Amino acid sequence: MRIRRKSDRSRLPSSPGWYDDGSGSLRYYSRLGWTERTRPLPKYVDLPGFSNLPPYRIKSKPRTKTHMRRGISIAIALILAVSALTQMSTFWSSTTKSSKFVPLISDQGFDKTVTRTCSTILPPQPSIALTGAQYSSTTGAFTYLNSPFQNLSKKVLLAAERHNKALYADLVKIDKKFKSLPPYPGSESAVTTWINAWTAAAGALAAYNKDLTSHSSTTRADYKTAAADLEWINIFSKANALNSCAVFSTELF
Repeated sequence: MRIRRKSDRSRLPSSPGWYDDGSGSLRYYSRLGWTERTRPLPKYVDLPGFSNLPPYRIKSKPRTKTHMRRGISIAIALILAVSALTQMSTFWSSTTKSSKFVPLISDQGFDKTVTRTCSTILPPQPSIALTGAQYSSTTGAFTYLNSPFQNLSKKVLLAAERHNKALYADLVKIDKKFKSLPPYPGSESAVTTWINAWTAAAGALAAYNKDLTSHSSTTRADYKTAAADLEWINIFSKANALNSCAVFSTELF
């Protein structure tokens, strides 16, 4: 007598996505069942971070031809620096929280959603305002002045505050968007890390902007925290090829 065994459907994924098939690879599960599509099993990779976010624009207008030539030289150097940082991850240092392991997201549906969200909500060149500092096109590094408010007019300070408030509003929108997404079983831990990164960046930026308004003694420290949180989003994005989200930089005021 032949006995027919019922298939154990409780072990099948509840939704389409990439899952470990037990052979050392990810296999795609569609609504119709397992497919022949496979990918290498993602691993937690350790990516170094870069020590300073590159500024894309300097808030100073040249007054003479000499200043104009210097401004053009700086602009060219900055473009090359940003391009180098974008194309060559080996130039990154390991001085920030990005020295943590970066989880890889395997759900293609999530990748498309994230890319669409960032490209829709974020402006082309989102940046965090930095006051009381100078940028060297030679060394590619910031030199902080004695105070974040040194030689800073009230008009420029207000402009920096407005600049950060606009960025904060964008971060909050994206954070809420990501938190409203459905579960992604294939990458649950990585997705949680991703959402937490945006929440942390928005909170840090709010604290920094409050410091600017009140001329707080913690302004410089809170700027570095906010910059590091945006930096972490950049690194996380690059590790997962979410290029539309790896766009944050610093702008001098």
